[in-house]
Formats: sequence, C-alpha cells, structure tokens
Amino acid sequence: MNALRRTFLCSFFAIATLVLPAQSQVVVQEGVSTDTVDLFAKQSSKHQKSTVLAMCASILLPGLGHQYLGDYNKAIGYYSAEALFIFGALFCNHYSNVVSDNSKVFAWEHAEVSGGPGANSAYWQNVGLYDDSKSFNETMERTYRSEVNDYLTPNLQWRWDDTGNRNIYNSMIQESLSWEVASSFFLGAMVLNRLVAFIDARLTAREMETHSLSSLQFMPRYDPISRAAGLTLRAGF
Repeated sequence: MNALRRTFLCSFFAIATLVLPAQSQVVVQEGVSTDTVDLFAKQSSKHQKSTVLAMCASILLPGLGHQYLGDYNKAIGYYSAEALFIFGALFCNHYSNVVSDNSKVFAWEHAEVSGGPGANSAYWQNVGLYDDSKSFNETMERTYRSEVNDYLTPNLQWRWDDTGNRNIYNSMIQESLSWEVASSFFLGAMVLNRLVAFIDARLTAREMETHSLSSLQFMPRYDPISRAAGLTLRAGF
C-alpha cells in the first residue's frame, strides 16, 4: 500500500510540473513541508532573449538593444545621449554653414569677391590671407609654387578695402571652422555611443543569464521513519 501511494505521489508531482501554470504550489501531507515555487520566473524569459540581436540593435540605435532585453533605464539613457549628439551635430553643422555664407557675403561687400567656378575652400582661406589676388599670384610666382593655380579669372580676383575688414573676415572663417570641428566631435560621440552600447548590451545580457535559472529539478523523497513521501526541489542559479 505504501509503495502504491509513493508511486501515485511521484506521478502526480511529475505531471504537475508540466501542466501547471507559472505559479505552482507543492503540498504534501503527513509531515512533509509545503512550499510555493515560481517555475517560470521572469529571469527565465530573459534568458531566451537573443544576445546577438540585442548587440546588433545597439549598433543600429543605442538603447534599442537594452529595451529589447528589458533594461529600460539604460535604454532611456542611451536614447537621451543619442538625441543630444544628433542635435549637436546638426546644430553645429548648420551654424558653420551660416557663418561661412555670411563670410562670403562680407567678402563680396568689402573685397568684391564673386566666387563661382574655382572658388574652393582653399580659395576662401587665401582671400583672408592676402590683401588682393595680385599679391597672392606674385607670392606664388616668387616661391615657384607652380602646382597652385593663379587666380586670374575675374570671378576669382579680390581686393580688400581695409585691412581691418580682412581681419574680420578671417575671424568669421575661423569661427566657421570651429563649428565644423564641433560638428565632427558630435559625430564621433555618436560612433562612440554605439560602441559602448554594443559592449554594454553583451554585458547586460550576460548578467541576466547569470541571474536566470540554469536548472530546475524535482527529486522524489521518502522518509521511512515517518512514512512520508514528497518531492525535493533542486534549483541551480
């Protein structure tokens, strides 16, 4: 009779572990202790998350991988940083272009610079370094720098009306370059933010795997003295 009872109890708990929902309650009479076990804790679902997918998502958009893993605090932090870097890059690039355009208008007003074909970035810097195009051409001839094209076409010639205005133009050019460098800094920060999020997504996923259940076993138990049968839950972390 006792053997039959033990067989019945073992079969009952074996079936219970398979068919009961996430919250399973173990109750055994005759002196065997009772307990409640969450068979499918949240950590178990996290363990099923794809680490590779989280890392790839972090490269695409920092914070997306952490949101996928369920770490919403880190996700918000990476989202905020990315938004700040994007805004900074766009603002600095826009302001650099505005200052550059204003400097060209200023050069047209005070040095009769037309620009157009051949007016590259080096040309606009040379406009601020020489009082007129004639001085620049003569300097290139004296230094035998034949690789530098002379500014002989009418649209590339200039003549400053005042040295002070040329200095103002130079300061505008330097300001435009400074904003351009700042824009590059924010772009670099966006790349760094993705790299950090990529690595952190892997560490976060590994931390969640460490806290998840690695094993869950029910071991049948029988006490011959008290003649009590039961199951022992053995979980590995």
